[in-house]
Amino acid sequence: MKKALLIGIILILIPMVAAGTVTRSFSSDTVAPGDSVVVSLDVQLTGSDSLYAIAETFPAGWAVSDKGTGDLSQAGHIKWVAFQNVASGKLTYSLTAPSSEGAGVFSIEYSFDDGIAKTEAGSKTVTVTAPKTCTPVCTAGEYCNTDAAAAACTTCTVADCGKDECSTSSVCGKAD
Repeated sequence: MKKALLIGIILILIPMVAAGTVTRSFSSDTVAPGDSVVVSLDVQLTGSDSLYAIAETFPAGWAVSDKGTGDLSQAGHIKWVAFQNVASGKLTYSLTAPSSEGAGVFSIEYSFDDGIAKTEAGSKTVTVTAPKTCTPVCTAGEYCNTDAAAAACTTCTVADCGKDECSTSSVCGKAD
């Protein structure tokens, strides 16, 4: 608490005309339940920025699998504070998606020397979606209709979803 108060006072007392930016991106905008996603924060300093404070809130139910250089002392948040040898660069951390489907919404608040809190830059949502499954198993003399080169009695794969009917023709999409 004292550390946060001291940082807040420093950010307020150091005036600055221009300030940097933080832009968020994800290794993937859609993941399967239990999969990992890498979150990157691109920190760009301007002028004579000499310190920053960044607080990212990640979705409830997501677990941090690699905090990078971030601080996890507050539940549901990862934070960075830099006031020595400050330079532009990337901050990264990894999360594991929850077992349930849904949208994971992220938010960020950051401040540079000017002490003005800024929010949101870049992507802010990762969708957790269960992979699709295909059920048809073609019988002798049939082909999975999405693969013209398929051998007889081919099992449709996840990549075939949406076109997972079996056919007696080896020509994709050709009706029996």
